[in-house]
Parts: sequence; structure tokens; C-alpha cells
Amino acid sequence: MLETVNLSKYFGGLKAVDAVNFKVNTNEKVGIIGPNGAGKTTFINLLSGLYPPTSGKVIYLRENITSMGISERVQRGIVRTFQLASVFTDLKVVENIALAYLKFTNVYKSFKERFLGNFLSEEIIDKAFKALKEVGLENKAYKQCSELSYGEQRKLEIMMALTLDPKVILIDEPFAGLSEVEIYEIIDLLKEHTRTKTMVIIDHKVSKVTSFVDRLCVMCEGKFLCEGKPDDVICDPKVRAIYWKYE
Repeated sequence: MLETVNLSKYFGGLKAVDAVNFKVNTNEKVGIIGPNGAGKTTFINLLSGLYPPTSGKVIYLRENITSMGISERVQRGIVRTFQLASVFTDLKVVENIALAYLKFTNVYKSFKERFLGNFLSEEIIDKAFKALKEVGLENKAYKQCSELSYGEQRKLEIMMALTLDPKVILIDEPFAGLSEVEIYEIIDLLKEHTRTKTMVIIDHKVSKVTSFVDRLCVMCEGKFLCEGKPDDVICDPKVRAIYWKYE
């Protein structure tokens, strides 16, 4: 589904991602863990098109998309979330979901109609409410996003990404800043809605990531140190020595 070939990103003399070869198969769930500064988020930024690589390739469905921009990748089915919940706080909750649904409608012919007109058609409102019900936010549909708790904003961001009906979803530290209850709610949400999707997820909460991924990769100093079944990777001496500093 998605592959990188010798993918690298340098910031001056810093090799944030260093000649990484990576593959994720259709409907596979892959977790990426590693210490701070390992290059995990930079790697996601390269996959999503936020950063151009210094060298190497990104291949999606056997097509070279290395030079393709973010919006083109979204249109083709690659969607991501961010380390900090990324929603439009000045808009209402339902409007955030509605914006995601605009990807699927041809009703709006011009920039003015799309962004300045009334995009909350009855059809889109109905779809938006169904999506909000999935994350328990239907009763807050007409509140400003700024009034939501951080955990609620995270749920909304993930549902906005899922609303785009991605083939590949890239999840960047979804559990950061959440309570244990909220973390398990996010896990349930991802399990329920990504059964037929390919997913790459990074986070520092190792036990939470390993609970629902098919394969686990460990990144250190811009390279993949180890990968395989989660239980095997966690017990690997190289992982214990470098990630947890155990000898």
C-alpha cells in the first residue's frame, strides 16, 4: 500500500530520517515507537507530504508520489492527524466535520460558494451528526470547538480524518495529554473505524500502541532499529538497550 525507498530528511547536518526503507501492506496496522528525537514525526511528515525529502522516494499503490503535495495525497487517500489536536477552534464542531465532507461534493462551483457561502446543506448536516454521534459529540455540535476539552478535540480531529474515508491514515501521538479513560476511548474509536484501512501510528505510550497493531517498528537516530510482532520487538535486547536504556 505504502512504501519508502532510501527516504531521508536532513536539517543542516542533522539526519532526522536516514535512508529509511519501509513498507506497510493493505489493511495492516503498524506502530512506530522510539525515544524523543528518533525521527518519528519527521517520518510521518514525509509520508503525508508536509515535508519534502532530502532524498529517496515515497511510493503509494506502486506510484511515485514523492513530489506530490499534501492536498493531492489526501485526495488519493492518505490522511493524517497531528501531535497537537488540529481543529478549527473558531468554527463550530459540526462545521469542522462538514468541511471534511466537502471533499465528496460537487455542489460548490467556486471558491466563494465553498468558503463564504452556506455549506451546511441538510445532507451534510445529517452526515456530520452521524459522525459526531460516533464520538459522543452530537450534543455539542453547535458549540465552538474552543469550548471542547482537549480530549474531545482529539476525538473530533480523528473523526474528521476518518470522514475523508482514507485508504491510509497516519496517526501522530494520539494519546499525548489524555487521561487513561480518554486513551481507551481513542483506541476503541481506531479499532472500530480502521478495520478496513491501513494505519501507521506513532506514540510514546508503548503498551497502548502494542495492544492493537499488527507490527511494531522501533526508530532511533533516524533509522529503523528493529521491527516485527509487538511482543518480540519489546523483548529484543537492542530495543531494551537503546529505547529503555536497559543493558
